[in-house]
Amino acid sequence: MDAWFVQPDGLTRHSAGELPQLLERTDGITWVDVASWDAESETTLTEVFHCHPLVVSACRQRNHVPTVHGYASHVFVILHAPLAGDSGHVHMLELDQVVGRNYLVTIHGPLNPAVDLADALRDTDGVRERIEQGRFRPRSAAELSYAIGTSVARLQRALIGDVAERLPDLEQEVMAADFRHPEVLLERLFLLRHELLIA
Repeated sequence: MDAWFVQPDGLTRHSAGELPQLLERTDGITWVDVASWDAESETTLTEVFHCHPLVVSACRQRNHVPTVHGYASHVFVILHAPLAGDSGHVHMLELDQVVGRNYLVTIHGPLNPAVDLADALRDTDGVRERIEQGRFRPRSAAELSYAIGTSVARLQRALIGDVAERLPDLEQEVMAADFRHPEVLLERLFLLRHELLIA
């Protein structure tokens, strides 16, 4: 679990023990990024951020449907980003967000063992790097959450664009095929269809 305090001039890294003091500050945004769920994550969401038990339960497990729930002190969002794997397999990377008035908690996973952690962290790492480089200066937790969500949407758009670019060539191949040995072509069609459905 990583914790940062985001201010107009950049961000500083902090320990989990400093979170109660950071949350009292009004001059920036407290951002906690949980790469993989553990007991410390559960305690932090429960005791520091006072998340609803249903939020904690959802962060602990895989969720198959994007979700938005509003609570008195925060909004809970579940996002999914497609990641192309081997042989046409598409992994759905889950990113949960707890968005408060002056804080954001991002929780990744659970992850399939075949997925590289760097791929799962791509969106949050990319936004954090933009802040560090001074190219993005979020003024609220909602703006920070929006930037991460936009990055997730760009990833999905890129995957759909990649699949769409392969369609014309495959269509030409189907039109020219003699269909005496259709197995290879059918397999390619099935895998492409699968990618389109998942994305």
